[in-house]
Order: sequence, then C-alpha cells, then structure tokens
Amino acid sequence: MTKRDYLRSLGFNVGERGRFTDAMKHAIESYDGTFDEPTSTPTPKPGINFQKLGEDAVRLGRTLKGRTVEGYEVGFVTCRSCAMHMIYCTCKDGILAPSIVVSSKEPDVRLV
Repeated sequence: MTKRDYLRSLGFNVGERGRFTDAMKHAIESYDGTFDEPTSTPTPKPGINFQKLGEDAVRLGRTLKGRTVEGYEVGFVTCRSCAMHMIYCTCKDGILAPSIVVSSKEPDVRLV
C-alpha cells in the first residue's frame, strides 16, 4: 500500500501527484506499517533536452529563463499552454513561456 492508497482508505481526497496537507502528514505519521512507494519518474540523462521513455516524455529538469519588456530576467518552470511542470510538459512545439516573457535564448521555449 502506498501513502496515497492509505490516505484514500481513510477518506482523504488524494490526487495522483501533489503535496499532502498537514492532516494527511499526521495520518501518515500515525501509520504503524510500511509503505510501498511507487517508482519515481526516470531521471533524464544530462545533456539531453527531450527524451522519450515509453509513453512518457521527460525533459531535462532546469529553470527556464526569459526577459520581460523592461529587460528583467525571469525564471519559470511551468508551461503556460498545458500548465504542467516543464519536465512533464509534452507540448511538441516546446514550452510556452508566461505572458510577461518577451524574449528567451532557451531552445525549448516558445513565445506568444
């Protein structure tokens, strides 16, 4: 049983991903058994920006950078198009930058 399965058995509404609330953390701490943790997402190999792993697409985890109209450098990790963290984003045209980003030297970033 995983932590998420255990919390569901207690009646908590638990998603497939995401953080646990304080109440969920307390329930997990009170459990007297052991948990079977699911295998983690495969770590991309360094130097490869986009790697196909079966059905899952995984990008190299890093903070993407761009510049605003005023010239400020901003970092982001979420695709505006699909609202997924950039390593899980499967948008074929690349990761859509936030609307405040007007330029970027990142090869995986697309602008509106």
